[in-house]
Amino acid sequence: MAAGSSMHLLSRTTRASVAVALALAAGSGSGQIVTPAPPPQPEPNYTPIADRPPPPIRQAAAPAEPAEPAFDPSTVEFEPIYRVENGALIRPEEGGELASLKANPLIPDDLRPVIDALLEDRVRAMYNVIIVNPREAVRLAQGEARTIDVGDRASLEAVAQLAREFGPQGGAITTMLQQGVITDDMAQMSRHIWQDYSQAASASIMERFRDAEDPNDQLREQARFLMNESLTGAYNAIETVFRQVLGGLGTPDAAEALALEGDAFLEAAGNLLSERSDEELTELFRAAIGGL
Repeated sequence: MAAGSSMHLLSRTTRASVAVALALAAGSGSGQIVTPAPPPQPEPNYTPIADRPPPPIRQAAAPAEPAEPAFDPSTVEFEPIYRVENGALIRPEEGGELASLKANPLIPDDLRPVIDALLEDRVRAMYNVIIVNPREAVRLAQGEARTIDVGDRASLEAVAQLAREFGPQGGAITTMLQQGVITDDMAQMSRHIWQDYSQAASASIMERFRDAEDPNDQLREQARFLMNESLTGAYNAIETVFRQVLGGLGTPDAAEALALEGDAFLEAAGNLLSERSDEELTELFRAAIGGL
């Protein structure tokens, strides 16, 4: 799923709960009971072990060459992709996966322009998704996924639909590894950096909700982090397009929204553009993307 690439940050129980909930929202639960296969039957010409001839004596194989030790990313120093300010964890703007690629000390400088170009291709692909799904882009901006409630089926179903459209079709690290752009060691290192961030985020959420009256508050926050981390690329692309659109409108309310940052801007811009028809939105988004 769209949020699947970050599932490792949750505890096993939390991960299972969120996965089941999102799977139900996406309609993937079949509800079918699988009948166990019958036990294997003995072969027709079965010969008892006691009556079988002894196996032939084989000469011992030559000792194998000692294998090189596996790469251990924990032995490599790196700069964390998050920081903590006044007890609050500040997440990377580009999301954990992309930030882990940029912070990877194993990636040489001459390879970074190639990676940047591939990441730009992913952004362009997201622009096309915005054009095809203008109303859903507005809903994302307004915060529908940021406020997902795993205890509310309607919320789950609505966000699952958005995640299917705007979630990454394949992780950037895995895609680059499969294309031969980065080595296996580089991929492991980036995932290690990403895992470090995910664990810090999970610990921060647990600490913030340790004394919550409702024990489900922590699960809701974990699910929100998980979902929105997977949608970071969509949020960033939507913000770029919406700023271009509002800049062209030149209205006072557009100028007021443009003065905001982050989620506050997305929500204000989404509310402003929600008054437009789908056809108007598509036209505005297409023109804005053409000017980027």
